Amino acid sequence: METIRKIRLALSKGMSIREAAKKFTVSRNTVRKVQRSGETSFVYRRKEWRSPVLEGYINILETLLEANADVASPKRRRTVLSLYEELQGHGYQGSYSSVRRYADKWKAERISLSKVYVPLTFSKGEAFQFDWSEEEVEIGGAVLSVGVAHFRLCHSRMSFLVVYPLQRMEMLLDAHVQAHDFFGGLCKLGIYDNLKSVVTKIGKGKERDYNTRFLECSSHYLFEIEACTPDSGWEKGQVERQIQSLRKRFFTPRASFSSFDDLNGHLRSRAIAYAKTTAHPEMREKSIYAVFEEEREFLVKTTLPFDSGIAREVRVSSQCLVNFDSNRYSVPCTYANKSIQRRAYAGHVRFYADGQLIAEHGRIFERDKTICDPLHYLPVLERKPGALRNGRPFRDWALPPGLQSMREILENAHGGDRQLAGILAAIPQYGEEAVNVACELALEAGLTSKDAVLNILCRATEETVARDIAPPEHLRLLHPPQANCAGYERLLGGCHGA
Repeated sequence: METIRKIRLALSKGMSIREAAKKFTVSRNTVRKVQRSGETSFVYRRKEWRSPVLEGYINILETLLEANADVASPKRRRTVLSLYEELQGHGYQGSYSSVRRYADKWKAERISLSKVYVPLTFSKGEAFQFDWSEEEVEIGGAVLSVGVAHFRLCHSRMSFLVVYPLQRMEMLLDAHVQAHDFFGGLCKLGIYDNLKSVVTKIGKGKERDYNTRFLECSSHYLFEIEACTPDSGWEKGQVERQIQSLRKRFFTPRASFSSFDDLNGHLRSRAIAYAKTTAHPEMREKSIYAVFEEEREFLVKTTLPFDSGIAREVRVSSQCLVNFDSNRYSVPCTYANKSIQRRAYAGHVRFYADGQLIAEHGRIFERDKTICDPLHYLPVLERKPGALRNGRPFRDWALPPGLQSMREILENAHGGDRQLAGILAAIPQYGEEAVNVACELALEAGLTSKDAVLNILCRATEETVARDIAPPEHLRLLHPPQANCAGYERLLGGCHGA
């Protein structure tokens, strides 16, 4: 390129072709080419590529290339060297470089068409797009890598995003519940990546086997599912661009909040504010939120919320604990060593037996934690009162003032564990507040025994005797009975006469 520039400058100053060729050590034809073409640089391109040996095997090679390109996973695709070796098995005697050049040419022609896109348009309520992103946030002073569920209405471009500690199936289902509530409904079609929580098996073309639980969600909210072609993120380009733009707006610098609820509430308000102040890319005279208000009435609405829990049969240990995600949760002791149903939700865990809810805990996302409800162990405590001192459920039990004072007194008394266990056992029947008041009244009277507290509870909760109530007017007797003892006198008189 530098030589061409010097030749052009020299020729423009009147230097002859012969002189220029001698000075720059190039042929006269090269100088003439520079003078006549007017080009500032030359690139060599082979006008025609031929491989006589390969020509008889091109059909076989193209068939192999087509089959290899149809493999969904790039990791499972064959190399050109592998195709060359198979081609040799068909009798090919040529070089590997010829096969590689033809494969590169075939791939370049195929890719050139795949890079051409058709502009898309969506009607109101027709489709939404979903995708996950990973962001870094600070929750309660701890820096966490979290999953952000992104929704995008294709017509109005309205956005919704919600943050979860993990990208699990129950989080995906809960995100759809919250998106339905935020938008006031969902579109008739949902466009997704081939997430494991959505797609269980990728077939040929658009054929997919979908997760059964996710199919229940789509059936509840009445939307069809469409999975993109693998490695074809442009098929849901709107939500892909949303992830990039909102990452810079909402998560840079790092978001810091005390809890996930506070963070998600902040993101909702920011998404609405962004939609109200941003013009729609196609209808520039309207904001995104204004177009969303027009689209809202076309969304499919469902009255009842979807149960986003993931159910599984589990076994309760002899310590009344159930393992889940490397943590342990307690259930009532009557279900020890039995099978119950666990339902995991995005923020809590519930346990059922015979269709009835028996326990519920807030979900813990740390590891090796034990979450115990002391009330679950009270029946055992009556038989083993010594567990009050070192039992995990009772060590950090925050009791009301009256109960706590009674506990401190009885812990140092002879037989106090049994007395305290009897008092605590009354909580399921009378309630914690009533037992607390009874303890306060007993302490005021200088009493610290179980019998005294239970006596106060019984007297405070015993039913009052109903008073005589006059009957209504229409039920009163016209001739009320009169007291008359004359008949008895006559009977007595008759007895004396005898």
